[in-house]
Amino acid sequence: MGISSIQEASTSHGEKGKTNTAFSKLVASNLGRGARIIVGLVLLTLGTTLGGAWWIVGVVGLVPLLAGIFDLCLLGPVLGQPLRGKEVRTRAS
Repeated sequence: MGISSIQEASTSHGEKGKTNTAFSKLVASNLGRGARIIVGLVLLTLGTTLGGAWWIVGVVGLVPLLAGIFDLCLLGPVLGQPLRGKEVRTRAS
């Protein structure tokens, strides 16, 4: 069983070429948005508190923090969904 078989078995297909998995819906939801902000803040805090080479973790933390603030779902296009979380939520309802 290949990866594409597993993906097809675990998704429901909406529009042609679009998949709606439970994971993609969670990531695009307000809960997922809040989780991105919290994870970003935690990574940013770790990076600035620990210092040294940990600053890299802080910089990486900016990605989920800014994605959450601007309501972007960076995994959306990979999962066949729009980049904007609002668009995903509109399609789901």
